[in-house]
Amino acid sequence: MTTYIPSCSQQTIDVPTPKAKPSKRNAKKEPLATKRSVRWGDESVAALFRLRYSSHLTTRFDSKNNAEKKTAYVMLATELRVVMESEYDVAQIQDKVHKFDFYPSLT
Repeated sequence: MTTYIPSCSQQTIDVPTPKAKPSKRNAKKEPLATKRSVRWGDESVAALFRLRYSSHLTTRFDSKNNAEKKTAYVMLATELRVVMESEYDVAQIQDKVHKFDFYPSLT
């Protein structure tokens, strides 16, 4: 498409028309991968809290360094996978621990 741009010499210059940017509001997002939720049973919750509060990992959670705390949650998830022989995600474990820390009446 040719666009007429007025100038001193009155020449026609070929300038590509800029494309409209897609609106962020209407942009289609890729569907998120469906995550399987973990069914927390009495045995898995007991193993989680035993590993979290009375194992070699306990001191790592008391660290003031957030990177060490993240590492501790990764190690906790790995230990729980081995003990329970099931898949556990770090985010799922953090959610469970935080729920019980903030809502002790759920126990």
